[in-house]
Amino acid sequence: STDNNTEIWTITDDDTPKLDFLLDHVKDFFVKNTQNGINDDSSCLIMKLKKEAVPIKMFNNKTYWLSNKPFDTHDKVKNFSKIPVCFDPSGFRIIYHPFTTIAVLLLTLELAPAGKDNERSSLADFIEMNYLVRLFNRHDEAYFISKNERPEERSKALQLIADKEPGLFEKPPQGNVEVSGWRMSNLINYLLYNVNARFKVEFFDYHRFYPVTYAQPAEEIADEGIVHLALFYLRKVYNFDFAPGAVTATQPIRNSSEHFIQIPSLKAYGLQSLVSCNDLFFFSL
Repeated sequence: STDNNTEIWTITDDDTPKLDFLLDHVKDFFVKNTQNGINDDSSCLIMKLKKEAVPIKMFNNKTYWLSNKPFDTHDKVKNFSKIPVCFDPSGFRIIYHPFTTIAVLLLTLELAPAGKDNERSSLADFIEMNYLVRLFNRHDEAYFISKNERPEERSKALQLIADKEPGLFEKPPQGNVEVSGWRMSNLINYLLYNVNARFKVEFFDYHRFYPVTYAQPAEEIADEGIVHLALFYLRKVYNFDFAPGAVTATQPIRNSSEHFIQIPSLKAYGLQSLVSCNDLFFFSL
């Protein structure tokens, strides 16, 4: 019913055709409530962002820098990452199960496609992005800032934090979001602030996302070792500070003792433009 809509979220049936591959009873679990006159607490409600929500205006067709360090410190620190990424706010979803009061927040993030201002992304970039966005509500969560340096673009991030205190987190991120960058906690607080005001949000994990990743190489990777090494980093959500042994990297995919090519070889393999990282975030109402 419309009572389940919030200030920035609205119930949607947009995803119904995409679930036709499921068995009927499984599909009903997700979309039964989209049928006229049906209100079944054992079936989910799927919500998307309304057109007036800040992320729709802020992220559409825009590129953002992703970094492990505040952007106003890059000229003073070493070993910082800086990767161009794009959010797809049309893919943001809340999937809510009324009977159990459990919900999933789904965010969609991808490496910026190659173009005039962006080089072709590599497999190493994808692994690093996957690692950087795994955490939130921590001192070491990643930073985002608009690639467009115009003040009117970077000031849009202020809308994520305006009138959103007290928020969902005891220690909200500090700093000037226009120069240091905003953080995933800012985005989550914005997306769930009004939901929390109505229902009280409880997190299953206050610090970690559950990434579901998709990557398609732009060319065939002939070396099987490279594939296994990349899969190891993606499924463990590690970065290159961790160098696995040969056997560790291949488990549980296969049993082998051969040595892998060094990590920098991952940078040689590019990715097609559609490379996304879907972050699942579980909470209870």
